[in-house]
Amino acid sequence: MKLWTLTFALVLALPWNAAFATDIDEVRTLLLNGDVDRLDATMSELSKDTEASRIHLYREISDTLFRSSHPTYLATLADWLEQKPSSGTALSANAWAAINNVYLTGSPYGSGFEMPNLHEFQQRWIQSRQRAFELAEQALRTDQRNISAIDAWLFMQRFKPAKGETTHVATRLMSIAPNRQSIRNLVATNVGRAQVRGRAAIDTCHSYANLAQDYNRTLCMIEAAFEHILENDLLDQAGKELAKIDDPRLDTVRFVAENIQGGEKDATALFRLHRSTLARRVEPGEYIGTAQRVAWLTDTPDYVETAHDELSGQLDQWLRDDPLNPRYLLHKSYVLQQRSEYAAARKVWKQALVHGWPDLNLWIIGAMTEFHDENLSEGAKYIEVAAAAAGNKIELLSVHQMFDNAIKKSHSPPQDGVLCLRARIALLSKGLCDVYGQMAGSICRPDHPVFKSVTDTISLVPKNCPRLSETPVSELTFSSTLTKEVAGTLVNIAAE
Repeated sequence: MKLWTLTFALVLALPWNAAFATDIDEVRTLLLNGDVDRLDATMSELSKDTEASRIHLYREISDTLFRSSHPTYLATLADWLEQKPSSGTALSANAWAAINNVYLTGSPYGSGFEMPNLHEFQQRWIQSRQRAFELAEQALRTDQRNISAIDAWLFMQRFKPAKGETTHVATRLMSIAPNRQSIRNLVATNVGRAQVRGRAAIDTCHSYANLAQDYNRTLCMIEAAFEHILENDLLDQAGKELAKIDDPRLDTVRFVAENIQGGEKDATALFRLHRSTLARRVEPGEYIGTAQRVAWLTDTPDYVETAHDELSGQLDQWLRDDPLNPRYLLHKSYVLQQRSEYAAARKVWKQALVHGWPDLNLWIIGAMTEFHDENLSEGAKYIEVAAAAAGNKIELLSVHQMFDNAIKKSHSPPQDGVLCLRARIALLSKGLCDVYGQMAGSICRPDHPVFKSVTDTISLVPKNCPRLSETPVSELTFSSTLTKEVAGTLVNIAAE
């Protein structure tokens, strides 16, 4: 449930009216056309409007259009800042673009805002984060009542545990936008930077929740407890309060509560609660993972496929404004692959590589597409990259199992190089199990199917790859230096 801890949700699950759609479409068009002067005038006017629906719209534009991977949007935002460097709206918009770049350069696991594990990727993430800090600070200094600048500044404060004071900004925020979303943003910031997370949530809810219309301290603590997975006593108390309240705004946290505490076994209710999480931009892996749990709880295995289809439809909408989001594209490529639409799957997969090339899972999906399409040798190239990306992590065993299954299912005989690559990964996998032992969990037990596939491959090494039998395991390791240039030698990665 790590996602719920780290996601800073800007989007309220509110129905859109025609005025919202017209306005966001107008800003989208200005970004596509590169019309910096009108963009600055439009956003400056919007930033001064304190009417509730207009504040909501400004947040929606920031989260949907500025926090984006769209190359044209980003080019316009950069031009806007270059031409009007003292514009508070230009600075706040570029702060959100920089925040998204922290996500794109971060670890491909969890929320995306953690530092990558491999040293080679850490420096670019640190630089991205520093850029986001600087722009958020500058935006807030330039326009202290700009709601988007305040939100961006608060977002980045989560990376500064116990440093700096946020009360003055929180007070200003509540004087401008005393609503549920503002309070949820404050909770996310204060919980994210606190040593005692539950205390931070209680203090924030008690200080601000009653200032908002149609919101209160009880609702605030319910959402805080389940969105940030607080201490068990707070979860238990929140669960009891949640059971007393029938409020559709709480459907998303109600689903989280069901995952943690159980209780609801009605299939229709669980399906509805699960689908409610699509109201926000959810991580595909998280959504499918919870779908698998729902399928198990309701004994409805077909629900996982239904969830894939529903998520794919939602991803098409999100990709309109975030077309190079690697996690969205990775899932879309997987779905196309499962439908045997291999050409389309490859096209989407290559788009995902623009930002997602450091991700082990991306190379595995690329390999699977080639294996399904009977391109064993091409898939083996991607498996080697996946093995390098896995490094000395126990995930290498899963890379081997997938590769081994593909070789066994192939209708054409594998080349010696393919067999020896499988053998090399197997020998390294056993070496990892020898080192980690019980710390690796059950996957390294002799009777585990994944480990058994490793030992089966090793038994064939003297016959298929005798040279490897005499090579020390330490000399079999893959280089951990995976760069965009190395990836580009295998696949033509589109320009960023």
